[in-house]
Amino acid sequence: MDNPANDSSANMREIDRRRSRRYHISGFVWFWWQERDGQLRNGLGLTCNIGETGVFIESESLPPVATDINLVVALPTQWTEGMTLFLSGVGSVCHVRQGLSNASGFGASTIFRTQGAE
Repeated sequence: MDNPANDSSANMREIDRRRSRRYHISGFVWFWWQERDGQLRNGLGLTCNIGETGVFIESESLPPVATDINLVVALPTQWTEGMTLFLSGVGSVCHVRQGLSNASGFGASTIFRTQGAE
C-alpha cells in the first residue's frame, strides 16, 4: 500500500489545507484593511480561485498576514449579457506570495455573501 508521506513526489508538493473546493473564477476585486497605525489601505486585484471559505487574489497591494480584510468581488455573468454579480466578504489574510516567477498575491479566508447584480 502506498504511503503518501513516504513518497518523495508527495513531499515536494505543497500541502493543501483548504476545507472546501476551489473554483478557477476570474473577477475584479476591491479590498481594504486597516494598518496597525490606524491608516486605511486599499487595493485592487484579480481572483485566481474562489471557494466557499476563501479566495486567492493576485495583486501588487499585499496586506500583512493575519490582517482583517474586507472584499468586494465583481463577477460577470454568462446567463445575462451586461450583468455583474457582486460578492462581499470579511475575512483574514492567511498567506502572502511575493516572487519573481509567480504574480504577487495573497490568500484570504472569508465567507462570501451575494450583494446582487447590476
